[in-house]
Amino acid sequence: MNRSGTSAGRDEQGRPGSGADRGLLAKALRFGVVGVVSSFFYVGTMAACVDGFGTSATLGAVAAFLVGTAISYVGNTLWSFGAQASPGNAGRFLVVTLAGLGLNLALAWTLETAGLHYLVIALVILMIVPVFNFVCHNAWTYRPAGDASPARSRSA
Repeated sequence: MNRSGTSAGRDEQGRPGSGADRGLLAKALRFGVVGVVSSFFYVGTMAACVDGFGTSATLGAVAAFLVGTAISYVGNTLWSFGAQASPGNAGRFLVVTLAGLGLNLALAWTLETAGLHYLVIALVILMIVPVFNFVCHNAWTYRPAGDASPARSRSA
């Protein structure tokens, strides 16, 4: 039994897993939904730039990255992590996003150099980079000031 009178690893209703575990899972699921939504905006922005405005795919990708990142920041800040937008977490979000981009490029280059097919490379990146981003955002971007522990959402 723990201090709350429940068995270790069980919530107040006796279900396996702690409330913190379920809160983290809910946060991760919301993070995934925001990722899908921001991806749709990314593709839509790129298509609008290339097909609608006649820009190059590279310029379209830059615009799409900016739009997708903005959607991701707002959605993850307000919904996934239940935080308020601030210059501090916006700066940390950008650092994590750029680190994720660096990881993406490093993985792509390494795996391409090793001779893997581009679809395998994409699959590996899609399994690693979002997890990296979530862990970093949870542990650093949205950590309350002065708190050394990972961020806690309001719904946890």
